[in-house]
Amino acid sequence: MGTTLSKILRYLIIALLFIGILSLIGIRFEHPKSGLKSALGSADSSIAIYWHTNTVSKGSKIVVNLGIKDKDPALAIVSNVSGKDIDVQAGSQLQRLTPDKVKGKLLAILPF
Repeated sequence: MGTTLSKILRYLIIALLFIGILSLIGIRFEHPKSGLKSALGSADSSIAIYWHTNTVSKGSKIVVNLGIKDKDPALAIVSNVSGKDIDVQAGSQLQRLTPDKVKGKLLAILPF
């Protein structure tokens, strides 16, 4: 019984260390509440893995705060970058945001 518990505890510690190291290098995890849908389902039934940055370009898929309480964070695609503003499409919604609202570039989606 003790060895089973120690194995579980060891795997849990290793997993937490792995997540901590990923966080240190800028890889983050987020559960989006709205935004783009994929072939695997809607945004709110997934976990987004993203690279923490606010530097984006046209066509980038990003995790963003729209400023709408029930829809933040959201998955979006950048439709235009001009000066201080970023135009994004999150689902059927188009919105103009500042770069500080961008959480990062999307790396992968894990559906559940």
